[in-house]
Amino acid sequence: MECSKKIIFVCMVAVSLLSSTAGAVEVYYAGSAGITRSDTSIAPVRLIDGSTNTVYTGNRKEDLNDIGWSLFAGLKVNDYFGFETGYSNLGDIEIITDFTTPIVLTDKDAVSMDGFNITGFVDFPVTDKIDVIGKAGVFFWAFDEDLTITVPNDEISDSFEHDGTDITFGAGIKYRFQKNFSIRFDWDRYKNLGKTNVDKFSLGIEYNFDIFLER
Repeated sequence: MECSKKIIFVCMVAVSLLSSTAGAVEVYYAGSAGITRSDTSIAPVRLIDGSTNTVYTGNRKEDLNDIGWSLFAGLKVNDYFGFETGYSNLGDIEIITDFTTPIVLTDKDAVSMDGFNITGFVDFPVTDKIDVIGKAGVFFWAFDEDLTITVPNDEISDSFEHDGTDITFGAGIKYRFQKNFSIRFDWDRYKNLGKTNVDKFSLGIEYNFDIFLER
């Protein structure tokens, strides 16, 4: 339900911007895929048992890289400004912490992240085929967390769902190799997704066309 509300909000903003625009505008659809990198500290290296005040210390193994992808659409209202909205899957991260003091205990934290964004962008034409892009906006994120704690002869598992709204920003470069097709390379930073920031470096293809809006 919460995710549906966010999608409706994004659509309402898009319709509002379209209705306030007149003349020829450029519309595009695009898809991209690439590498995601998280700078997380979700899993602790110290655990404290509140009932006994026992402190567990451990060694962490991290897998913070994965494959992410995006599907998005944009509207360029003039030569320099526009907005973009879409869905991004940021992949999974996994952190395993082995505690050896005072007992053997393994904490495994697996997190998958995705969400919807709406951003404004500035487009700087470098040549007639190459553009440099800067962008910033909001990201409506959600992540699923699977926590497993393993002790000798026993295992405890639980799942959690988290969501929120935070900022996203990034930059990119676009090369138009045909009239209606471009290749683009993007860097996107997603801030404060729970306890982590995520960077996505992606390569994509864009299809664009002009429409004429009357008021």
